[in-house]
Amino acid sequence: MPKHIKFRKIATTADCGLAVWGNNLTELFFNALEGIYALLLPGRKSADFSKNNSLKSLALEISSDTPESLLVNFLQEILFFLYHQQKIIKIENMKVSSTRLSARIITMPTNLSPVIEIKAVTYHNLRLTTRNKRYYIKIIFDI
Repeated sequence: MPKHIKFRKIATTADCGLAVWGNNLTELFFNALEGIYALLLPGRKSADFSKNNSLKSLALEISSDTPESLLVNFLQEILFFLYHQQKIIKIENMKVSSTRLSARIITMPTNLSPVIEIKAVTYHNLRLTTRNKRYYIKIIFDI
C-alpha cells in the first residue's frame, strides 16, 4: 500500500467527488479506496484487523473494457461491502492492468455508519489521464 495517500475531495454542484492520482494503476486504485473511505467514514482511524476474530480473506477479481470502468466496478464493490455487508476491507495485495484487477482482500465487520450515502459511482466526465508519468482521474459520486 502506498505510504502517502494521493487524493482530494472536489467540489461539485449536487454530488461529491474525488481527484485521485498515483504513480501506476495499482497505486491509483489504492488511493481511490482510501479516498472513498475518507468521504464515507471521515473520522475512522486505520482499522486494526489483527485484533478482530471475524475476518475473512477473499479473492477479488474484476475485469472490464477500460481502466475507467474497472475503477468504477472496483469502487462499486467497496460500496457493496460497506452498505450491504457492513464490512470494510483491507487490501493484502493487488495487481491492476488496464482491464483487470486481481486482489487478495480481508473483510472486517464494522459498526461505523457512513456520513453520506453514495448511490452510485458515475461515469460523468470520467477520464484517466497521464501527466509527468503519473495517472490522474476525477470520480463523481451520485449522493
